[in-house]
Amino acid sequence: MSHPLSMGERIKELRSTRGYTQNQMAELLDMNPANFSSYERNKSIPPSDRLAKIADILGTSTDYLTCRTEIQLPIDLILNEQSSIKSRTDLTPLVGTICAGNGLIAESNIEDYVSYPIPKTNGADFALKVKGNSMIGAGINDGDVVFLKKGRWAEYNGQIVAVVINGEDGSLKRMRWTEGSPYIQLIPENPEFEIKEVLPNEIVVCGLYAGHFKFDS
Repeated sequence: MSHPLSMGERIKELRSTRGYTQNQMAELLDMNPANFSSYERNKSIPPSDRLAKIADILGTSTDYLTCRTEIQLPIDLILNEQSSIKSRTDLTPLVGTICAGNGLIAESNIEDYVSYPIPKTNGADFALKVKGNSMIGAGINDGDVVFLKKGRWAEYNGQIVAVVINGEDGSLKRMRWTEGSPYIQLIPENPEFEIKEVLPNEIVVCGLYAGHFKFDS
């Protein structure tokens, strides 16, 4: 029986598959090639911000690189389900429910298609229905539909993202990090809910906020 790949082996395998040399990766990451090579040889571990960049370049998730899942592109699997059946460009797939509080897991089945009422230059790839009130300070309430762009990491510090924590809780939170700290903060917009501090390998980002709307039932 083959043993699971280590972090270094996963980075090396994906780098090779994507056609990058170690020198090219080091240049993209603005680092010394010898230091990047140490990641692939499991001699050192990338800090959280660099690990996120590596995942983005290689088209995977930090969860995969840190060996918490065998699925390289979890959100791609969801979106691929709808790629063969979605033919109308004015509709966005509504993918289950996300908990903007505590408890529920984001479900990966397409329940419906909804219109995206924002110009397509800012287009969304999928939508989720909010359950909970942890983001009311951002105007996002229970029952609202949130539109998200496909993405495996926040585009900027403080962006609202859909994130799965330790494979259990699907949450809509504001994502922040601080230089020099290995922890990511997942911040609600409601003082009744606690800020969560997690390591990058404890989360999977599955979407980037692109707007939210209230639809008549």
